Formats: sequence, structure tokens, C-alpha cells
Amino acid sequence: MKIGVVTFWYTNENYGQMLQAYALQRFLNEKGHDAYLIKYDKAKSVQQLRPSIAKRLLGLDFKGVFKSIQKKLFYTSKSKASKQDSAKREFNKFRDTYLKFSDVLFTSYQEMQNNPPEADVYVCGSDQVWNYSFIGDPRPYFLQFGNDKVKRLSYAASFGHAILTAEMAREYKGYLDIFDGISVRESSGIDICARMGFKDVSLLPDPTFLLSKQAWNAIASNDRQFPQTTAKNFFIYTLGNRPSEATDRLLNYISDLDEVFILHSSINNDSAGNVFPTIHEWLKLISEADVVLTNSFHGMVFSIILNRNFIVLPSTGSTKGMNERMVSLLKKLSLSERLLMEFDEGFVQRLIEGKINWTDVNSIIEEWRKEAEEFLRMEKYFVNRKLATEQ
Repeated sequence: MKIGVVTFWYTNENYGQMLQAYALQRFLNEKGHDAYLIKYDKAKSVQQLRPSIAKRLLGLDFKGVFKSIQKKLFYTSKSKASKQDSAKREFNKFRDTYLKFSDVLFTSYQEMQNNPPEADVYVCGSDQVWNYSFIGDPRPYFLQFGNDKVKRLSYAASFGHAILTAEMAREYKGYLDIFDGISVRESSGIDICARMGFKDVSLLPDPTFLLSKQAWNAIASNDRQFPQTTAKNFFIYTLGNRPSEATDRLLNYISDLDEVFILHSSINNDSAGNVFPTIHEWLKLISEADVVLTNSFHGMVFSIILNRNFIVLPSTGSTKGMNERMVSLLKKLSLSERLLMEFDEGFVQRLIEGKINWTDVNSIIEEWRKEAEEFLRMEKYFVNRKLATEQ
């Protein structure tokens, strides 16, 4: 079947975003389908929706104008270094080599509605495609385009929040009523859907779990020969927009240990990193690390897939809601102790030295993957429309 996927794809530095898109497309194609990413440019759509500075001045939105100018000045000062770092990561090369896109670039919901992508099935997800905090116009991510004959599924979609406001829930319910199958990535997503009246909702793994450890190792490489030593190798992957109270203390503690070698990759205006790996190299750095330290969901996910010891730093402040995806997955895999809620030297040392029972973890993942394969068995959705909501 021809399958059009709506997800995030446009990053030049977020490894997880790119790899979850790659994983879902590859999995569907290996099942014999013709899967492609619907090339929707969210950033341009948001720009069209956002009032200009001149309009906001006329509307006396001085606070908003000040914030916009402040933000533009900040990112302009960062842009040169950021572009240089992004070039080293070679995301465009990976995108051009491994991802298949629609011929049309859509920059608004209206364009998608007027000229809907051709497909037998639309799939949205994974990643935080239903996070109202940053998706702009939600309708493209809820597949509100195309004719009624096209089946609509969500695969491991994330709300990015543990709860929705009553107003947001009413809006989202209207969108989800047309879906033939709904699956979410976090257990809180099950609860959110249940409160909207959707009973038959599956909890499924991030698309990256659809591919085996062997499949990921097959595309991992160390082309630029990042050094490895006989010391304990730490790979750190941090996102600058995810503050954590324990980060600085943990990194200082690690750097003061004897006989350790540290490589640090960072994104999202985090300048602490000292390496800028390609996607292939990033996978290799994780696979060869003795310990991975990260505040990233996908940094954690690939540590699990590649069976590496890891410590996760949860977010605090305004990004605290993003911890839900980490908490949900770690609970599912009985690895909750890997989430470092506060710094404790003795506890950290036990995590570094502790062994993870990968046999049990891999067994859970394998069974979960079977559930995902059944959900993505497209033929069953053409028997009848199956979703029912409470009246």
C-alpha cells in the first residue's frame, strides 16, 4: 500500500527526530509497502500564522515585540557557530540518502487540504506530533486532509503532556474521531484518549524500537575515527533546552573521576559539546560507550536498544512535562532507577558500576515489537472502520 507519514523531519541536529522518521519508513517499506514522508514544513506554517512585528506594534503588543526582537538577536549571534556545527553533522546527506519524501513541499494546512498527498493510508507519528506547545496548526498532524477513503492511523504519537485542558481535549477529540487506529507512546496518552472517549488505544514503542540492535549497528560507523581508549568511555548527549537540576553536578563528578575518557555531543543551543558526529557516528559512539549520560529521550532509547549502561537526567521547569515519555518507557522496561531525579554521589556510582539485565529488557522489547507489527498490519484496516467512542 502507499503510505504517507506525517512526522518531524526537518532538524539539522536532533538525532532522535531524524532516526524515528527513518525507522518508521524503513519498517513499513520492509513490510512491502511504499512509505514516504509527507513534506510538511511546520516552521513556515507557524510563520504564516504568527502576526508580524508591525501588526503587533499596532495592536500594542509591546511585550511580544520585545521578546521577538530579543529572540532574533540571540539566535543571530548563535547562527554562525550553529551552522558550522550542523554542517559537521551532515543531516542533509542522511536525509537525502535514507528518506523518501513527497514531491510537494506543503507550507500550510490549506495547501494539504487543496492538494492532498496521494496514499491508501496516512500515518502520523511518532515523536511529539500532538504536543500543543509547539506544533502550531494541529490539523496537519491530525491528518485532517484527504478524502474519506484514506485510512488514518497514529503510530506511537505523543501529546508531550500528562493532561490536556478541557478545551484542548474537545478540539483533539474532534480530530481523532476520523481515525481508524490510534496508538500512543506514553501511558498518560492512554488516559488522555480514554477521557476523550476512545477505548481501543494501543501503547506502542517509539519507531526506533521497530528495528533490531543488529539493524542499527549495521548503519553505525566511526568514519572520522573518534578516539576510543582503554579507560572507561563516557558518551554524553545533552539538549540545551532541557534544564536539569542535577546536570552540572553530575558532569562535574564524572569529569573528576580517574581513568575516564569523555566525548560530549550537544544540541539546541548547548555549547558544552566537544564533538559533532554524523548520525552514523552518533550511533557508533553510543554503541561503544561504557556509560551514556543524557537528558534526551532518544539518547536514552538508543542506549537501551544498543544495550549500553546509561543515566538519564530528567527535565525541570517549563520542560518538566517532557519527562513523561522517559518515565513511561523506563517503567515498562523495569529500568526506572536509571532516572536521576537528584544528584547523589553514592547512587551515581552504583549506576555507573551496576549491571543491567539486558536479557529481560530485550525480551520485553521483542514482545512489544510484535504488538507494534500487529497494529501496523495495514490490511486489517480495510475490513471496516474500527474505532468507537463513548456516546
